[in-house]
Amino acid sequence: MRNFDVIIPVYNSAAILPVLIEKISDSFSNISNQYKIILVDDGSKDNSWSEIKNLKNKYNFILGIKLDKNYGQHQAIRAGLEHANAEWNFVMDCDLQDNPKYLIDLYNKAIADKVEVVLADRQAKAGRLYYKVSSWLINAKLSVLLKKKINYRTANFGIYSNAIILKICTLSYKHFYLPVAVRKCTESISELKVIHNDRFAGKSNYNFFRLITLAMHAILFVFQKGDKGKPLFHISEVVE
Repeated sequence: MRNFDVIIPVYNSAAILPVLIEKISDSFSNISNQYKIILVDDGSKDNSWSEIKNLKNKYNFILGIKLDKNYGQHQAIRAGLEHANAEWNFVMDCDLQDNPKYLIDLYNKAIADKVEVVLADRQAKAGRLYYKVSSWLINAKLSVLLKKKINYRTANFGIYSNAIILKICTLSYKHFYLPVAVRKCTESISELKVIHNDRFAGKSNYNFFRLITLAMHAILFVFQKGDKGKPLFHISEVVE
């Protein structure tokens, strides 16, 4: 089993990927060479998949997964989690708003606090006002439904033990939403304050409609029970 895996959903981010991979590699350079970066192309319309294959040819620590169409960020994350095989697993966005320099800090926090999950508490949330307000509202609602407080400044960026990933992957595919999945599986969670950067390039893929849709999936996933069922995504190609 590897020391670390980094799961990254990718959508229309070809220009960012080389910089992202270099920064992640730099972060691990002084601690481990036993890691994989799992890039999940969620039906990108640009040449993201070609760039992922180019990076795979350059680096042996790349694992690329291509979904046959766009399924959404959380289904892409789920696809990546099911290919993870490390003692500790990171989830982060591909736009460099989640700074790779915090990866080792998250790991050190997990070890120091003896917890299964450490989430990034983003102190300077870049973005539009309605995004901040909607994030606060949805997490307030989820906190009530789950009877567990969810900090609206946390999202997917964090580190997760292998045991938690295995538990998460037993949950339903339908309406899958990682922050809810985590709270369903454990209360062993710490937070680490980080600075949330501006996007390195391009613009956010989330508009008001997408945020509403995401909120509905999050709420429905709270009540989702039973067997996990069949995957809602289809993997068309894997490079490893």
